[in-house]
Amino acid sequence: MKYVAFIQPGVGSSDALIDWLEQHEVRVTPRDVTKDESHLAEAIALGGGLMPVLRADDRTVVGFDPEALEDLLVNHGSTVGLVFTSDPSGRVIVKDVLPGSVGEGAGVQSGDVITKLGGYTIFSVDQIRTALEHPRAARVALEVKRGEEIVRLRVQVPF
Repeated sequence: MKYVAFIQPGVGSSDALIDWLEQHEVRVTPRDVTKDESHLAEAIALGGGLMPVLRADDRTVVGFDPEALEDLLVNHGSTVGLVFTSDPSGRVIVKDVLPGSVGEGAGVQSGDVITKLGGYTIFSVDQIRTALEHPRAARVALEVKRGEEIVRLRVQVPF
C-alpha cells in the first residue's frame, strides 16, 4: 500500500497527521502543497480544498481524523486484517483484528504481543506488515505472548 500525504508543514492538522503516521509506523510520501502547485492541485481535487489529505491507493482521508485513519489501516492497510502498534520498549502489539479476516482465522487476538516472526525475534511494525503483505511463502509463522502464555500461530496469507 502506498500512502501519500498532502500537507502544509507548520499547520497543526498537517503536523498532527505526520506525527500520527510516524507513531503508527506507516511509511508515507509527504507532498508539501506550499512548494509545488501540482501537489496543491491534486490535494484540492482529492479533498475539496481541505487539508491535510492522505491518499492510499483509491481511498482518501481528508483532515486529521484518527478514526478514519484507523479504519483505513484496518480495512486497507493489511491484507490479513491486523493493525499493529508498538510499546515504548519496541515490542509489536496487535492493536486490532478485523472480524472475519485471515488474522482472526489464524487465531490472532487483540493485545497479542508478537514475540517471533518467522523465527526472528527483533522486528518493527513496518517489517511485520511487509512480511504479511509480501510473504515468501503461503504461511507466516508467528509466536505471540498472550498474557503469560506463549502461542504459536500460522497465518495463511494471500499469496
